Amino acid sequence: MLAAAVAGVALTVAFVMIERRSADPLMPLRLFRDRDLSAGVVTTFLFMAAFGTVVYFLMAYFQNVHGYSPLLTGIAYLVPMAAVIVGSNSGSRLATRFGMRATLRAGIGLGAVGAVWLGLAMSPTASYVALVPAMLIFSLGQGLVYTTMFAAAAAGVPAHDQGIASGMASSGQQIGGAVGLAVLVAVSNAGTDGYAGEALRAAVTDGLRTAVFVAAAGIVAMLVAVRHFERTPKTSSERQADPVPADASLE
Repeated sequence: MLAAAVAGVALTVAFVMIERRSADPLMPLRLFRDRDLSAGVVTTFLFMAAFGTVVYFLMAYFQNVHGYSPLLTGIAYLVPMAAVIVGSNSGSRLATRFGMRATLRAGIGLGAVGAVWLGLAMSPTASYVALVPAMLIFSLGQGLVYTTMFAAAAAGVPAHDQGIASGMASSGQQIGGAVGLAVLVAVSNAGTDGYAGEALRAAVTDGLRTAVFVAAAGIVAMLVAVRHFERTPKTSSERQADPVPADASLE
């Protein structure tokens, strides 16, 4: 695991060096000077490291603690998925009316409350119905943040760089999911060795609960990143009017 981490850091450094010297870089480093995009990459990273991992641990809870089949687990997640859809569809309208930062904060707040409630509700004997309110609140916040964070990340980027900016934000999301899941799975499994039967179910539940609480802390940490978004990002017409940098092809 340590060797993989070292290799990952070395490859990241090599990538940055190549991009700095390339005449036509895949990821122009100059874009990180954009405040919205930099905050957006951090936000998408934390989103998947926190929001995204809670979904995994919820599935593990259904299957490993309550013995749900994969099909029944999928059916059980239909209820929170409906809340995700509602949140996603509401995100753009709320951002237009109240602003992106306010919408992101609302979604993060709902997600944090829902995650903590979900962790508290988890037990070897908890019923599905007891989890539904927490899942609904968490998933509504998840949908609000998911839609809005990508729009906020690209809000100040000129039109000719929109595709690259979207790719950078999506890369932050994918890396966050890999890193967050690796860390929180280790947290979840830390205290499960040496148990069997009902004691193992209790230990697994405790580990999953701890991982969800850590994820909730990660959700709260997103508030720091959200503070760095511009209060009044440029409109689409203003972005179109931005001149293309003379040396854009060289960065």
